[in-house]
Amino acid sequence: MRTKLTSAIQFTAALVTGFGFISFSSAQTVATHPVGAVSKTLPTGYSMVGLTLLNSSLYSGAVTLNDSSSVTLSGSNNFGLILSGTGMYYLEVVSGPLEGERFDVNTSATIASANSVVTINPASQNNTVTLTSNALASCNVVLRSHITLNSLSSWITPALTGNNSSSSADQILIFNKALNAFDTYFLRADNVTWRKIGVADSVGASTVIPPGVGIFIRKVSTSATLTQVGAIRVNDFAMPLKAGLSLLAPGYPIPNSPTSLGANLVNGWFGSNSSGAADQIITFNPSGNSYITYFLRSDGATWRQVGLVDDFKSVNVIGHDSAFWLRKATADLNYILVRPFTL
Repeated sequence: MRTKLTSAIQFTAALVTGFGFISFSSAQTVATHPVGAVSKTLPTGYSMVGLTLLNSSLYSGAVTLNDSSSVTLSGSNNFGLILSGTGMYYLEVVSGPLEGERFDVNTSATIASANSVVTINPASQNNTVTLTSNALASCNVVLRSHITLNSLSSWITPALTGNNSSSSADQILIFNKALNAFDTYFLRADNVTWRKIGVADSVGASTVIPPGVGIFIRKVSTSATLTQVGAIRVNDFAMPLKAGLSLLAPGYPIPNSPTSLGANLVNGWFGSNSSGAADQIITFNPSGNSYITYFLRSDGATWRQVGLVDDFKSVNVIGHDSAFWLRKATADLNYILVRPFTL
């Protein structure tokens, strides 16, 4: 069963429209598909980053039928002409029973079909649910390109610093949950090529930063500014919660509290008066290069910062442009965040 947050959870959102901010609550209505910009300062050293805006849609429409690895979309489309052979893409469900779920596209197979069928990569770790036959038949979907290391680096000014020595180059770190360690990518001296430490091949064009996944950026010398311009998600957001430690990014460009994430006993979170046994939200303090840990108490509602007695359940501990560590005692792979506004 998909776990949706209850309607009692209220958001106060600050969305970025153009280069300014508008504020609204969940009782208000968004009349048009919003676009925006999020700007974040990257100081020397490490920054925890959440990319909360979306690349422009390449297709938006209804699903006619699907099986476990292909989705037939309405209209006389030739996706062979829409997709690039070097691109990385995904489908996001924007209405229907599977609203918020996402599926990676098999680009080469889709281009080869040259019709209205988008081939899915059912083995992708970025998929949020297993696709079953005609599960999408009543759904609308959007096709978008993924954010990659190359596209991310183009949003940073001044440009990132490249070096053939990984320790002297700017780096992007993506958490590998299977290994419980970071995959670290560094920019080569040509200021174009990205390499993973320990791997000789160029990987920049194909390394994806999926929606909902947080990253670290390490600046070796001067500070910079990351400015992401893009669409704001207007559908629910699938956020599979795996057991153990994960590095996550919010689905919307708004600050988040434990309450806005639905982090309580009612929604399946585990509390304990021992911080080490409880579910935890962990944020990064770049000025001190340290972490701040919050944990759910045994009452299933109260959140405390380790070392303090205050209740942080309604405090926006996660910035609108930041990622966060989540340590879960048990998995909830069907967790869904309801959009924080009405359409």
